[in-house]
Amino acid sequence: MRNEMDRNKVINKHIKPFFLRKYRKISISEMIISLMVILCSLPQELTLKSYSDSYTRQYGSSYTITISMVLVVCLIIARNGHIKKYKYTIKSPFIAFILFGVFSICFKPFNGVPIAFYGIAACKYLAYGLMFIVLTNCVTYHRFLEGFDLGAKAGLIFQSIIGWLYVFAGVEVPVIGGHSNSVRNGLSRMVGTFQHPGDFSLYIGILFVYFLCRIIITGEKKKLIYLFIAFLDIFLSGARTMLLVTSIVAVIVLYKKYRRSSFAKVAIFAVIVFVVVLFLQSDIYQDMFVRHNVYDMLVARTIHWILGFKIMTESISNFLFGIGMNNIVHYIDENYTRYAALVALASNVLDSDFVRGMPIHNSFLIIGCELGIGGFTLYIWIYIWYTRQLLQIMRKSIASKFDCFFIIADFGVFILYSFQGWAMMKNFAWTLFILIISFATLVIRENKKSRFMFTCDRNDK
Repeated sequence: MRNEMDRNKVINKHIKPFFLRKYRKISISEMIISLMVILCSLPQELTLKSYSDSYTRQYGSSYTITISMVLVVCLIIARNGHIKKYKYTIKSPFIAFILFGVFSICFKPFNGVPIAFYGIAACKYLAYGLMFIVLTNCVTYHRFLEGFDLGAKAGLIFQSIIGWLYVFAGVEVPVIGGHSNSVRNGLSRMVGTFQHPGDFSLYIGILFVYFLCRIIITGEKKKLIYLFIAFLDIFLSGARTMLLVTSIVAVIVLYKKYRRSSFAKVAIFAVIVFVVVLFLQSDIYQDMFVRHNVYDMLVARTIHWILGFKIMTESISNFLFGIGMNNIVHYIDENYTRYAALVALASNVLDSDFVRGMPIHNSFLIIGCELGIGGFTLYIWIYIWYTRQLLQIMRKSIASKFDCFFIIADFGVFILYSFQGWAMMKNFAWTLFILIISFATLVIRENKKSRFMFTCDRNDK
């Protein structure tokens, strides 16, 4: 118990707002973590080799170097190339998934995946694996927490300024600023540095959950301003899915926090009912869900999901070996006659050009179609394994309550968003996902270490 109290004091010291830490220098590892959070939102990549391709492949059609890769190399250089060996990194199911994806080239005799486009995805997988290994072996728990906190605040402000300039003043920041031709509630949908409101809303949704857990779990009321800005950004993006997802996650976090208080549960329920009734009677609801028919979107998504499930299960080869990484759109286009009748069921909201030119709008189905049941199972296992570990820690350690709430809540955002979109396959989302599971790995390691020290202290007595 004493060790947990001491550790809690250390955590409170490290999460003190950066503007109160006047005499503390930011370490290189903290700076790199914060820059990864901020700069993963920039779409700019250095192209090494490009292939002419008319398809929108989720991993792209070019061999590239991303900003996140450069930052990881900088971290390795800062550590003089020294990477520790921790068994919890090797045991992570994420490494197993990455290796499965890279070695899926062995399935080429069964799926005939184009080597060039598989290679693009494989190189990104290797980069993501390296990123995870470096982050979990070159950054301490406290440095990571400091860096993510700084990056979350700076990233939110950065995106908000760029987004608001375009939404309210019509000013698009050169080179990095994005824009959307879609309009919601009389305003252009906010995208920040992204090219699509859905991508922007996913990025902001992750930050929203971080500030929400800071306020509810650790009681940092000064972060209310960041939470408000994040929610405003999600609303201005017009992303109905993320608006619902963050609302659901917020309710779950509140319930878990106050589940032992009957008064709090009744108060939360009453507020939810009041807000929902008020929202349903507002013009905002009419514009977002009625004038821009949410039913049409649901029908289009459903047909896309059925299509993905059909591809995954239509043959033993597809089910076991997949159709090859970075190959889903090409496969649909080449075999479209088999799916034309299915797409025709929703011809008023879903056209053939969209189906033949865009990845399945479900990240889980993309993994399942491209890597078969083995890759699909390993990908799902990442979420299950970390959630189980964190729930065990949450029951035993009060000091880690925020860590576990934050990570599991962000898992909820990733999962719910993945069911209806493919943005989780993009570089910015992979970077955020790796940051979160790297932090989860550090939390697990930190608690293993704390329990070992506590056992040693007790044996000494």
